[in-house]
Amino acid sequence: MDRSVNVAYTYDLHPEIGILLIRNDGGTWTGEDILASAEAVVSDERMEPGLDWVYDLRTVREVVIGVEDMECVLERFSTYRTEGRVASSSASVIVRTEDVNLHLTPTLYKHRAGRPEELFEVVQTLEAARQYLGIRKANWDAALTG
Repeated sequence: MDRSVNVAYTYDLHPEIGILLIRNDGGTWTGEDILASAEAVVSDERMEPGLDWVYDLRTVREVVIGVEDMECVLERFSTYRTEGRVASSSASVIVRTEDVNLHLTPTLYKHRAGRPEELFEVVQTLEAARQYLGIRKANWDAALTG
């Protein structure tokens, strides 16, 4: 199920394997991008609150997320959880490049979000994301290629 939004992302809902896959469409990752794409996703009537969020950010070369942006993202996701639009048990997995700046942003989010460590992971491949989430390879492959 492909769904394009007018931000720097596209997203695919894969309830059959329990994930939402957000793919960055450009080389820059901003706080505004996160907020806009999250709003589009949670407003989609097909979105299920219990899906795990997988962010494919391997194309990102520049991160433009300040402290204010980070606080807005934290507040927005806290509101989504309170409203039942995102389950408190939903994991977030960021697939990233080797870029140090990109690594620092999710690490900061992880520590500021006040959520259990096991619900947030940063990995370097989609395969590592699949393994972290405990999804059978055959199911993953069928969902992402189907």
